[in-house]
Amino acid sequence: MCISVKSSAAFLMFVAANSHASNWVPLMNDSSGGMFVDTQSLRITGDIRVAWIKGTFGPTPLPAKDGKLMSYFLIKVAFNCAQESSKPEAMVRYFEDGSQENSGELKQTTWHPVPPDSTDEKQMKFVCSQAKP
Repeated sequence: MCISVKSSAAFLMFVAANSHASNWVPLMNDSSGGMFVDTQSLRITGDIRVAWIKGTFGPTPLPAKDGKLMSYFLIKVAFNCAQESSKPEAMVRYFEDGSQENSGELKQTTWHPVPPDSTDEKQMKFVCSQAKP
């Protein structure tokens, strides 16, 4: 199989342009775990902000329902900043054994109010304060 230098360069430029370098900003991080927002994933459409959020569990992994130990999770959340509401869009769980479980796109269509003085409110306030890149 012969691959030309020109097609290889084009492929590498495509991969580089479409790769995603995360920028995890801590919202809270202590001995019991942490919550981080990936500012590189932030998408803004009007009052709606969508971003990936990472949750960690400190030194002890969280037991999952299937008996595995979860190291951390990623959840893609949409926030309606004007209405102070949110809905999850996707979730991936990562386990101690190196496996992962991808929920795919969640079919949640209902927006839920973000409770005051909650972790969700902290996430929403941070994400909604971000300007367009």
